[in-house]
Amino acid sequence: MARGAAIQAGLIEGSINNEDLVLTDVCPYALGTAPLRDSLFGKRLVFDPLIPRNATIPTEKAKIYTSHRLPDRGGH
Repeated sequence: MARGAAIQAGLIEGSINNEDLVLTDVCPYALGTAPLRDSLFGKRLVFDPLIPRNATIPTEKAKIYTSHRLPDRGGH
């Protein structure tokens, strides 16, 4: 973080040539869902990351989730 702040300050001040740099925006946290899963110890929430930490923005990911009960009557 300190390196990024120093580069940004140099760009604002004009001491760093911005033609030599490519700055990207990243997502600092993993983003995902926590579906309810069955385990040996009963039902529990398990985090399932879709977008990993430090992924560049914009990004797009997709994953299909299914229900173990048929027929699925909605997200209740």
